[in-house]
Amino acid sequence: MIRLSDTRIYTCGPTVYGPAHIGNFRSFLFADLLVRYLRYRGFDVTWVMNVTDIDDKIIKGAAAAGVGIDALAEKWLARFLADAAALRMTTPDVLPRATRHIDEMVALIGTLLDRDHAYRTDDGSIFFRIASWPAYGRLARIDPDQLRVGERVEADEYAKDDVRDFALWKGPKAGEPAWDTRVGRGRPGWH
Repeated sequence: MIRLSDTRIYTCGPTVYGPAHIGNFRSFLFADLLVRYLRYRGFDVTWVMNVTDIDDKIIKGAAAAGVGIDALAEKWLARFLADAAALRMTTPDVLPRATRHIDEMVALIGTLLDRDHAYRTDDGSIFFRIASWPAYGRLARIDPDQLRVGERVEADEYAKDDVRDFALWKGPKAGEPAWDTRVGRGRPGWH
C-alpha cells in the first residue's frame, strides 16, 4: 500500500576514501531525482543515504596518507557534500555513518546467521550466502547465475564458499580497526 504520508527511501551513498566520480554521482543524482519527483507528487519523503566510513580502501588510503581513518573519511565526506551542493542535489534527510551503527549491523548479521543466510569463515569473517535467497537479484532483474567475477562482483581477498557471496563482517586484521561484538571481533563489510 502506498501512503503519501510515510514514504521512506534508503539509498547507497559514498564510500569516503577519495573523490566521488561521475559514475558514483549517476546513482546519487538518480536518487535525488526520485526524491524530488515523489515530493512534487505530494509524498512526504524521508531520504536516508548511508555513508561508508570504514572499508578496505579507506584503511589503505589513510595508511598511505599517514592520517587517521576518521580524518580521511571526514575530509572526503566534506568534499562529497560540497560536490553534491555544486550539482544542486537535494540534501538527504539522514546521512548515517556506518561506524555509528555497528550494533544495528551486528543484530542484522545475527539474524542472517540464525536463518542460515550467512556463514562464518575461518578468519572470523561472515558472508551473505546469495544461494540461500531465491529472490536475490529479482528486483534489479539480475540473474545471480550470470554474475561474473571482476565485473560487478568483486573477487576480494577473503575466503568464501561462493565468489558471488559478499562480506557482511570482516574478521580482524593486525593494524586495522575492529569492534568486539556478539558475532565476533571485526568490522563491517562494504555492503
